[in-house]
Amino acid sequence: MVSACVIGTQIRLLTPFFVRKMGTADNHRSAPTCRNGSETMTAEFSVVKDPRLSMTAEGYRQQFELLRELTASLGKVNTTVNRIRRLKHRLWALAGGPEDGEHDLTAEAEAVAAKLTAVEAVLVDIHRESERDVLRNPARLSDTLLALISTVSLADNAPTKQAAAVSAEIMAQVDAEIGEFERLATTEVAALDRLALGREVGAASGG
Repeated sequence: MVSACVIGTQIRLLTPFFVRKMGTADNHRSAPTCRNGSETMTAEFSVVKDPRLSMTAEGYRQQFELLRELTASLGKVNTTVNRIRRLKHRLWALAGGPEDGEHDLTAEAEAVAAKLTAVEAVLVDIHRESERDVLRNPARLSDTLLALISTVSLADNAPTKQAAAVSAEIMAQVDAEIGEFERLATTEVAALDRLALGREVGAASGG
């Protein structure tokens, strides 16, 4: 059990992604601790760069910084998609409300939901149902971010200019789509919420 814990720690630390904030990429000492009931064992070891690689400490830093930015961008995509789906659920509830003509918000709710779906479809593949759909459908921003993370993390060199440029372009597209979502949420969705509330108050008061 202790050996497995130590080996697992070594594997994680030896990957370039985790070689960071060392001061130097050539040597880093670590002392993981494993507990088994009341027994505690510590094994100290050094993490060193593969001598066959020419990657410098600056190269590792650049790789880590780009990976951190790409991962953060993917996190924003996932958070935004979750928010979109929650809002669409609310809109569908409005669309399925009373169809009495005067208080019916179906058309308005469906129109706003369609705009949210358009943003969602740029961020992720909304039609994906199986792993094979990755090949059937065009890649979305989330797919491209995952591919960039894989490419940058597996490289034994600092990110290339091309990788950095493509990453910056994709992350800018993500920010633009999130900005469009925020605009919809604070304008059209908020306006529909106020309209629904006003109609509910009017209906309750007999107006």
